[in-house]
Amino acid sequence: MTADARGLVPQPRSGPATTAGTRFRLHRAGIQNVWQYDEQEFAFGDGRLLLRGKNGAGKSKALEMRLPYLLDGDSRALDATGTGRTTLARLILDGFEQTNRLGYLWVEFRSTTAGGDHHLTLGAAIHASKSTQKALPSFFVTPRRVGEDLHLVVDGKPLPVDQLKEIVGSDNITDCAVLHRSRVA
Repeated sequence: MTADARGLVPQPRSGPATTAGTRFRLHRAGIQNVWQYDEQEFAFGDGRLLLRGKNGAGKSKALEMRLPYLLDGDSRALDATGTGRTTLARLILDGFEQTNRLGYLWVEFRSTTAGGDHHLTLGAAIHASKSTQKALPSFFVTPRRVGEDLHLVVDGKPLPVDQLKEIVGSDNITDCAVLHRSRVA
């Protein structure tokens, strides 16, 4: 794998997954149009991921934006330092001139059974407005797979949330972190 512009190199373990039973393990994750990422996918090897890079390259930020945030919807977990400086609005708006911006965070889990592989994708569409300095997430849970039967970028632009609702089903998407947390559980 090659380094991105920040020198961040995703390092998945090689070899086949050894997931047994119905336990879901981390399989892939991605960031699209959030922070310094245009479109980045991370592949996990047997549920593990090693990120190497210089200090300040974005290793911690890449993880904070997805885990535990996509599991519980609590944006306070976006800043591992505990300073509270990292917000969704800052992650999606800083350094960009657009008035409104839409980005996606997602993580895919895989379970391997005798019947084959099963997938579950947790994600958040984050819509931000520069005028209000607010970012509002819409969380989704789906068995669809990003890049296969769920394309979050169409013609170089993030998929609008209303179209996401049509694809994953409106009952699989919510703006409420508490409801999202219960669905994930």
